This record gives sequence, C-alpha cells and structure tokens, in this order.
Amino acid sequence: NRTTTTNGAGISANQTSGKQIVLRNTLVLNNTVATNLYGGGLYATQRAAIYSSKFFNNSITHVANFLRGGAAYLAGDANLITSSQFINNSLSSAQSNHQGGALYILGDFNVMTGNTFQGNFISLTNTAHGAAAYLLSNNNNITNNIFSGNTATAVTAGSFGGALVINGFGNTLTRNTFSGNTS
Repeated sequence: NRTTTTNGAGISANQTSGKQIVLRNTLVLNNTVATNLYGGGLYATQRAAIYSSKFFNNSITHVANFLRGGAAYLAGDANLITSSQFINNSLSSAQSNHQGGALYILGDFNVMTGNTFQGNFISLTNTAHGAAAYLLSNNNNITNNIFSGNTATAVTAGSFGGALVINGFGNTLTRNTFSGNTS
C-alpha cells in the first residue's frame, strides 16, 4: 500500500537468471508506480508462480509512453498464475501505447488457470491494448479464466483487447469466459 518512483511499487523482484518468485495467498493492494513504467503491484524480472493471490487497485500513473502491467509485469518464461484475482487495476496517462491494465507478460510457455480479471482499465490518449492482460509471448495455455467488465479506452486513436491481447503464436484458450469487456 504505497506510491513509489520505481518499478513494482508493491513487490520488486529482480531475480537472477533461472530463479523465480512465488506468491501464495498474497494480497497486493493499492500500490502506485508514479514515475516509472512497469508493474504497479509486482515487477518480476524472471519466472513468477502466483497461487490464490489478489491484486486489487494497483496502478501506474506516470505521464509517459509504454506503461505496462498495472497490477503485475512479468518478464521471464514459464510463468504460472492460478486461482488468483486481478480487480480494478489500471494504467492511466495522457500518453500512448499502454499494454496490460492488470497483467503484462514478456516470456513464453505461460500457464493461466482459474483466474478472475474484473474491472481493470487503461485510459490514455493513444492506443490502449489489453485492459485485463497483454501477453507478448508464444505457446501459452489460458484455461478457465473469467474476463469481465474490463475497459481499454483511447481518446484520439484506436484501442483493442478490452479483455485480452496475445501477441504471439501457438497459444491455446480453453473454457474461458469473456463478458462485458469494451475497447
């Protein structure tokens, strides 16, 4: 529950290669990155395993381009996110090209199972991408997730992926629910 000028206002994990951070039953609440670009609640430079955790009301408000991951920014392969909630997280700026209102993943072979993404949003001037999640990755398995009421909005240029954007190949989506998302 803080505001910071560094990536990962709640948790900043700059792991060495091959290491991981594990979150179990963790509440990441009301964190704001004010003058940097990535991970309002969590910033991880390698693999993350997130189990039954809650990311509520985290944000990035820096006036700059390329804000990523209002709740979490994960850079690394084989991230696992299961039975977690991402609710009311955001990217908000008068600039452009923001990605992942709640979650941004840069890395391949990720698994997302049984999560809820609700009420996450991106609000900016130009191009909003993936209000709930943006994955710049390949070979992901996304199963039994709920994407509800997420919004990507841009004033002067297009927005897309009110819920989810996957920029990659070999991805599998199975039994997910998408409801009431807008862009």
